Amino acid sequence: MSNQFGAYKIYAQLAQDAYLDDKQQKGQLGDWKFEGAIHNSFTGFDIAVYSNGNEKVIAFRGTDLTWKRPINTIEDLINDIQLAIWGDENFQSRFDLKNLYNELAEQGYISSTDKIVVTGHSLGGYLAQLFTIANEDKISHTYTYNAPGLGGARLNFLRLFGIESPIKYNSKITDIVAKDFANLIHEVGMNIGEYIEVSGDSHGIKDLTQILYFYDMAISNGASENVVTNYLSGFYNTPNSLFSGSVAKTAQSTISQIEQIVGKANGANDIIEICNAYENNNVKFNLDLISPTSSVTSFFSGSNLSTPALYALVNLNPFIVSGVNSNAYSELEKYKDEYSGNYVSDKAKMLEALLGKSNSSAYYSDLQTGKIYHSETIVDDATTDEYIVANKGFFFGTNSNDIITGKLGENFIDTRKENFIYTLAGDDTITLTSGSNYIEAGSGSDYIDLSGIKDTNSTNTIYADLKDSKDDKDSGNDTIIGSAGKDTMYGGSGYNTYKAGDGDTIEDDDKGQGSVYFNSNSPLTGGTYDKDKGCYVGGIYEYHLNGNTLIVTDTAKNESITINNYSKKDKSLGIDLIEADEIDIIISNATVTEGDESEPNKDGKAPYNTSIGIKLSRELKEDEFIIIQKYNYEKQSTELVLFGTLPQDYDTSLFKSLLSDNKTLDFSWYGNKTKEEDRKYCVGGVNIFAKSDNLTIRDIKPGYVTIKDDDKDPNDDKPETYDPLAIDLNNDGIKGTNLDYKINFDLDNNGFKEATSWIDNNDAFITIDKNNNGAIDNGSELFGNKSISNNAYAYTNPNAKNGFEALSEFDSNNDGIIDEKDKEFTNLLLWQDKNSNGISETDELIKLSDKVKSINLNYTKNGQTEISSATLNDNTEVKVQDMYFNVDLKKTEEIIDENQIPFEIKSLPNVKAFGNLKEFANLNLLVA
Repeated sequence: MSNQFGAYKIYAQLAQDAYLDDKQQKGQLGDWKFEGAIHNSFTGFDIAVYSNGNEKVIAFRGTDLTWKRPINTIEDLINDIQLAIWGDENFQSRFDLKNLYNELAEQGYISSTDKIVVTGHSLGGYLAQLFTIANEDKISHTYTYNAPGLGGARLNFLRLFGIESPIKYNSKITDIVAKDFANLIHEVGMNIGEYIEVSGDSHGIKDLTQILYFYDMAISNGASENVVTNYLSGFYNTPNSLFSGSVAKTAQSTISQIEQIVGKANGANDIIEICNAYENNNVKFNLDLISPTSSVTSFFSGSNLSTPALYALVNLNPFIVSGVNSNAYSELEKYKDEYSGNYVSDKAKMLEALLGKSNSSAYYSDLQTGKIYHSETIVDDATTDEYIVANKGFFFGTNSNDIITGKLGENFIDTRKENFIYTLAGDDTITLTSGSNYIEAGSGSDYIDLSGIKDTNSTNTIYADLKDSKDDKDSGNDTIIGSAGKDTMYGGSGYNTYKAGDGDTIEDDDKGQGSVYFNSNSPLTGGTYDKDKGCYVGGIYEYHLNGNTLIVTDTAKNESITINNYSKKDKSLGIDLIEADEIDIIISNATVTEGDESEPNKDGKAPYNTSIGIKLSRELKEDEFIIIQKYNYEKQSTELVLFGTLPQDYDTSLFKSLLSDNKTLDFSWYGNKTKEEDRKYCVGGVNIFAKSDNLTIRDIKPGYVTIKDDDKDPNDDKPETYDPLAIDLNNDGIKGTNLDYKINFDLDNNGFKEATSWIDNNDAFITIDKNNNGAIDNGSELFGNKSISNNAYAYTNPNAKNGFEALSEFDSNNDGIIDEKDKEFTNLLLWQDKNSNGISETDELIKLSDKVKSINLNYTKNGQTEISSATLNDNTEVKVQDMYFNVDLKKTEEIIDENQIPFEIKSLPNVKAFGNLKEFANLNLLVA
């Protein structure tokens, strides 16, 4: 776009350079060369001459207020006063302007063939006008900047009485004036040339030059002069939260942000340097400027914004740069699907608020830019303290890992009823405690916890993945914990975990990977169809299926949740609905110790053997039966095993001799003395021989036998010792097991279950379920030297040298006894690992208070261990002891749900890991 600002900026720069002394003149404007200067001590004004080919510029210096040359400064001020009062006659008598032209010619600065342009700032611009009038036939054009008019105050006084001025309009003079302040010097006298108003709040030439460079850059890239003026003056004159300070600062800040996108200024920072780099390198783009009076929605609406417009909105820039290849845009393109229509609409509201166009009491917080906005404040008359009022909250995250709590900080009066939260890509954590909430967590593995919201009137909509995208392969595994109100949860793709309550609605993607917790610390697993009830029943839950909509009812509480997009075929979210005539045959899992014997027995069989149970997924009805066929390795023969009762008329004559009651499979193995990894085998070998006609065998599920290696490397370090606190429930002494590698438990809270010695299944650990998930997860929930401090949660208690000292934290009255007088007594638990598998199961956890009256914390040292006593509810006194388990940190099991590993990753080759390193498949899961 052609514009005159290219000339305005150049001559403004030369007018500014006229203030430099001869040594400072460096010819900074490319082809422009400093020819020399004339210094007139009589008038106090100086002239600098510049050349570019046959064009010569005569630049008149204005008032020098720098005091670098005190005599010149004093002379300038005297001249300013005389000019303001008396006008032109005083100068015309003291300064022969026609002779000045001749003097410049005589010194060789100019010639009759040169194109001569005159420029000057302030009083230098005033002299430039007089010089032009005196030599009009020799001057091509004159540009003045914030210059006073001709005639002085006396002429203005005469004009009040209708006396015509003898001074006439001159088309060769253009006066550029900053309009956004009381420009008293410019108001002196009468303008005789073209009058151009531009944005500006300073009389100084430096700011005005920078502003003119911005005008030229913007107009050259598609903006109109009026748009630029509305932008710069709008931000200066309108209270806003985007720019503060002078017009020049707004221009500088804007061009710096533009350069972050364009990236063609070769590291330049100054506005003039950036604009010159664009011009010299022919850098072109399209620039849309958004002023405080602009319609924001006309630039930003819908979810299909262009990348330049989206970038502007994400970064809260009041301008859009398009038509340019930008690394910033390429990076944004990777995440473009993260920005939904709702995000665009709400972020546009924030931009409007920052522009000063909003009077709402909303609170806005943007992690991308660090900007926070709030408008309404009230003052406490008694204390004069100022408080901020917020009735809505808008929180915008980044494409990294964000943490959002929804808290506003100090000095807020929080009247919020709604929050709107957008965390985009990344593994985000959102924890809220109040209001109704709309959440878009974006891709990544997100953790969304609304359990702190106790208001049953709260309504929440949660999108744990991309809201608008249907093709989302890398959205992560999300966890959504609902509120006490009504929650609608959209998990999207990945393995998602939902914790729902009455009235909640859940919708997962078509793959339906994940689990649902409803009024329980165990996930919903489904049930079998009950013809009388007309629904599927599993424990206390009834499952009502209508098409793809599944309603699950907790009959104990008469509460329900709804699961949309449910697939019975795919067993969505781990919920398996079995028809009345369907049944599964299940082969159990087992863990055994390897042993050392590597030769067969005398009978030629393997030296070690165990039995693996065979069971059914439900009880058989009276008219149902199954006969399975299996091989008995002990007898070296085929056996038939009957489940249920055969009809009386059923003919068994052909196979009666093969029938057996042995509902197990034999598994044999050889040991060795070589230290190696554990071995794992799949056990099957069961077939259906016969069944009742009214029964459908849906699946035969194989079992897995893990052979634990029990050999030691002589170079291994000695085992570590961890000391959970145990109680002698049956009063026969606390017994422990050896480190036989049958049991793994995460005693040191690092996500890996270490091989450990254990306690007898008649004794129990003293525990606390800190995360209320109905299980004892690791050593942080036991009491020992790996306990977690309740007062400094997530850190090992530095005072917990042993289990008794860890437990003493719950002695709230400091009497050395744990009993009903202590606040947390009812929260303490006993874990009796009845099947010695290192996993706390529902029937193994009871309240401590159900068995124990008190525990004495005043222990005595007995060798390595600490011992004290407890009194049971029947007044029996039993032993309490720190156990000091031997732990092998190299024999670990990573704690991970294998159901979360997609088929694509399971099919990759795995690399076993040792100690506390993750296996290759699980690393793939983390980065998938």
